Amino acid sequence: MRNDGLTKPKADINKLLEKQGFSIMRQNIYNNRMQKLFSAFRDVGKIMNQLEKDDVFIVNYPTDMGGVFDHLLLDKLKKKNVRAIAIVHDIDALRFKVPVYKNLKHEIKILNKYSCVIVPNAVMKAKLLKKGLNTKTVVLGLFDYLTNRNVLKKKIKYSNMVSFTGNLNKANFVNDLHNDSQVSYALYGPIEDTSNVPSELYEGSFDSEILIEKVTNGFGLIWDGKSSVAIDTSVISSGSYLLYNNPYKLSFYIAAGIPVVIWKRAAEGTFVRENGIGILVDSLSEVGKLIDGISEAEYIEMKNNVRKIQKRVITGWYINTAVKNALSLINNE
Repeated sequence: MRNDGLTKPKADINKLLEKQGFSIMRQNIYNNRMQKLFSAFRDVGKIMNQLEKDDVFIVNYPTDMGGVFDHLLLDKLKKKNVRAIAIVHDIDALRFKVPVYKNLKHEIKILNKYSCVIVPNAVMKAKLLKKGLNTKTVVLGLFDYLTNRNVLKKKIKYSNMVSFTGNLNKANFVNDLHNDSQVSYALYGPIEDTSNVPSELYEGSFDSEILIEKVTNGFGLIWDGKSSVAIDTSVISSGSYLLYNNPYKLSFYIAAGIPVVIWKRAAEGTFVRENGIGILVDSLSEVGKLIDGISEAEYIEMKNNVRKIQKRVITGWYINTAVKNALSLINNE
């Protein structure tokens, strides 16, 4: 079982769309480039056979099937008068030096074929518009996080603990972390070699439904990249990608009921600041001093602010609202 959060966002959206009355079509994902190319015509044909004129077709983007599949599918949908909505999880050209799609211009060319695009946040929307996106857009704001656990009854305690959850194989910065009198860290997630993370901080890897109950105090950390000192924005990387994306960690921490620590320049830093649900930092070297200066009363206020958003996140309010707004836009064409 994968415990790195890569599949849950799309699975949650599928559950929510199914409740709205949408039928779910599952597409096999091929890792091999030639398999993707040869299967594109066959798989698009299967999809089209299940659709009628004037249907609405919602895609979790990226499809991970490559440009040939995407262009072919969208051209066929338009020809059949099926309106398509993209829910953007990631823009690979902003995330990877060698993206699945050729470049940002190519991704925007694909997105412009949709009737409406649901983008993660206002910062990414502005970036895509500047680079040529010209179709209708809706801002999501935050990914939802569905859970079977009764998280609303969890007792969240004031402490100097900072938890980090995620794929530790690519979180090189965690090697810089250490406990002191001002802050303590707890690391959760898959790791190929446990000697690559500080052993005194590592708590193990757990299924999301178990992990959400284990995190019961302090703060959740949203940071990425090689260094804990600073995130290099001059190169495309998982660290600089925080400038544009909606980290699923933010949704997890909110669902778990705890405030967060997030990079000050992250796109979702604005969401954290405006909703009073955490601390913004330029460097992880600032974390200890800032947390040490937070009183229990201030922490309780943050925690209560998290609770307001938590109720929305665990019930699918964000995606349900975004899809409703997208449908309104395309129905008024």
